[in-house]
Amino acid sequence: MEAIFEEPVSIYLCLVLAAVAILIEAALPAFGVTGFIGLVLAGVASMAIVDQQLDWWPIRPTATGVGFWGVSLVFKRRSQVGQMVAFAATRE
Repeated sequence: MEAIFEEPVSIYLCLVLAAVAILIEAALPAFGVTGFIGLVLAGVASMAIVDQQLDWWPIRPTATGVGFWGVSLVFKRRSQVGQMVAFAATRE
């Protein structure tokens, strides 16, 4: 099992699935099940990142963009500033 989380692809996959699960939970309340699964996946990815002791700073802009997009999804309003920040955060 440890060999699976030594690959960066598996960490990215865990983070993407965690983000999707948390956004689904925010948009469509599913009794907390998908939110819990998202938090577990995020925790597994965080532990794998710490174990690898590598520099994972390229994830931060994408996570920021997804976070701003998720906030606009949850509140069902789109501000120009929020859209510009989410767009700019995902561009390198």
